[in-house]
This record gives sequence, structure tokens and C-alpha cells, in this order.
Amino acid sequence: GSLSGTLAEAAGDQLQWTIPMDFCAQLPNATSGTVQISCSTYNGSEYVGNAVIYVTLTVLPSVVPAIGAVQLRPVNDLAALDGVYVKGFSKAGYTVTASAPYGASVTACNVTLGSVSGGGTSRTTGVLTAAGTLIPAVTVKDSRGRTATRALDAITVEDYFLSSVFGFSARRCTENGTDSDSGTYLKIACTANCAAAGGRNSAALRARYCASSGAFNGYTAITGPTAILGGDLEVNRSYTVEVSATDTLGGSAAVTENIATAAVTVNIREGRKGIGVGKYAESDALEVALPAAFLAALQVGGVDLNGIRDFITETGSSGVWTYIKLKSGIKLCWTVYTFTADVNYAVGGSYYSQNYFGGGAFPSEFFTQDPVQLPVLQEASATAISLQTSAAGNCYTTGSWYFSRPVAATGVTGKVAVLAIGR
Repeated sequence: GSLSGTLAEAAGDQLQWTIPMDFCAQLPNATSGTVQISCSTYNGSEYVGNAVIYVTLTVLPSVVPAIGAVQLRPVNDLAALDGVYVKGFSKAGYTVTASAPYGASVTACNVTLGSVSGGGTSRTTGVLTAAGTLIPAVTVKDSRGRTATRALDAITVEDYFLSSVFGFSARRCTENGTDSDSGTYLKIACTANCAAAGGRNSAALRARYCASSGAFNGYTAITGPTAILGGDLEVNRSYTVEVSATDTLGGSAAVTENIATAAVTVNIREGRKGIGVGKYAESDALEVALPAAFLAALQVGGVDLNGIRDFITETGSSGVWTYIKLKSGIKLCWTVYTFTADVNYAVGGSYYSQNYFGGGAFPSEFFTQDPVQLPVLQEASATAISLQTSAAGNCYTTGSWYFSRPVAATGVTGKVAVLAIGR
């Protein structure tokens, strides 16, 4: 610092001096400094000599930054979410008023909400990745290296998960909705499940169908617990029905079901190269739609099937998932996520994406125990991308994942395959 002056004259043989707090202003960038004190001795008016000592002064531990007013607000790209925090969509915007005493300056400010944070006194955090009650914390650092932290009032982050279709069934029926395996109409029953997101979200159901070898027709909205579609189904053709649930926030999921031909005991296909048992023949093959009981040894392609302990009992698809069920109760399902991520959030010597992906629902009532989940990065537009686990997931939803990279990159695109195995 630059302070100098006389402490006392004719002080006798001792002097007690209390250092003023204002002296802290001489140390704006440090917590301690050195003071030089010199003492000149006189015998009457005759100068005797001079002594110099150096004393280390330390800024009191109580001298820390002051955190004043803090304003915290939800920031959403979707107007439908104005005023609420929603997992996976919302960020937190904040403005912090802070000061540092005795000549120091505020050098850093950080606001933390769960695992998400933001730096600066007026900024926006990354996207909130956890639902529930979060207690924001503000930490301010000054030029002396001193910090102060203050907890703010708790905020509620509403949960969000992809919409799903429950209780889905589809069957042939007559025009008035009476079940009939030779009906030319479709009767669909289902309900939608979606995250309420603080009352800002709802899901709409719609259905479409196509012949097994054809293209889907247009969508029909489903406004009640059941819907009647079609009128043009042929009895000798099978169909695929798709029902999708799309929510206000843009999430969607779809399930499908196969509709068989009308039931007949035996049908020989035109050209006599295909036989249908329990259904109309639709290909040049033996198609069996009735339960089969083999009372003697069974071989397929020369392989004796009698010794097989486990085998596939069901295959299908549900929403984004393709699945297999085995006789033993083991179940497998898999899907591929596409992603776009900015891997530019610096932590230590690496960079991370602040946006998470995953957390989607498995097929309805598929697993009863938490499955093993195996995410694999299939491709990415940038090199040296690593996949990191954020949350493990459970028997209802997948885990969630993010990316890391030694060098920052924006707009990284790619695909991640996820395989789940369980019961």
C-alpha cells in the first residue's frame, strides 16, 4: 500500500496502537501484508538512534464478500412453460448483486441448482436435469480469494417424461363396434400417459393403419377411450395399426399391433404355393395362426428342437423399441437415439454437454425388475466423443447420458444404441 504517517510523538517507553480496519483497503488483492514500523529514540533533544521492525498484518476472516439481492426466474424456449421450471426444458436465469469490502472487487459469482450451475452475476444456467425440490446456492468470490455462500429459497422443478400409450388393443369389428374376426372395421382402445409439467402439458392420441405390405394412411384423432376406424379392411389381408401419443411439449411415443386376416381353417393361396392354417395365406409359405402341438420329435433345418431350454415366445415393437421375450422370462428391448449436442461446458480439463438424453419409458409393463442397460455410441460427427452416465434408470425408464470431449465442440450429431436386458 501507500499509507505512511506518524503514530505518536514523545510516546515514552511504550505505545499501544490498534490498526484501523481501513488499512484493509491497502490489501485489495491479498489477505495479508507487511507493515514497517520505525522508532527513533531521543535523550531530551539529543538523537540517540533508530530501530525498524516489520509486522505482518492479516485481514480478519470476517472480511468477506457481501451477497445482496438475488433474482431467480425460469427461462423457457417454449411459451407454454412460462413461469415454471420443467426438467429437461427449463433453465434458471439469475441476477446477483454482490460487493467486496475495503477496496476489493468481486471476481467470480456462481449459482448452483443441483448438478447444474452458471457463472457470472447475470447469466442463465444450463438446462435443469433433475426434478423435485432444489435449493439454489449463490457463491461469490472476491479479489482477496475470500468467498461467501448463501442458500436461496427452494424452487420446484416439475418432472417430464416422454408420453406413452397404455392399455392399447386393436381388433377387427363391425361398423357398430361388435368384435368380429371377419370385420372390415378396426376397434381401438387405449389411453395416454404424460407428465403434467405443472399443468402445462397434455397428450393427444391418434391412430393410422396399413396393409402388411402397404403404406400407412392418414392419422385419425382418438378422442375417447375407444375409436372405430376403417371400413375398408379386406378379410384376406393382415394389417398393422399404429397409435401414437404426442404431448404439448413435443414428446411422442407410438405402439403398434398386428391385425390378422379373418379366421379360416385352411386356405390355399392363389397359385397354390402358400397355405394358411387358421388364416388366409398371404405369402408363398406355410403360415400358421393356430396353436400347434407336436407329439413327436421336431426338427427344423436338421436341428432337433426338443433339447432347446429357452426360446423366443414373442417379438414386436412398441414406440421406439423393438423387443424379444423368451420362455424363461428374460426380455430384451433396444432402440437407437439420435442426438445433437454442444459439448462445450468446461470442467477441469474436459468439456461436457449440458443437455442430457435418454430417460424415455420402456414399453408399458415390460420389465418388473431393473434391467441391465447398455448404451453404445454408434456414430458421431466429432472425434474423441465419450459417453457418460448421468442416471442409471429403473424398470420403467432408461438411464440418462451425456457426452464429454477433450476439446470443445458445438452442434455434434450422432446416434446412440441402447440395449436393455432384464425380466
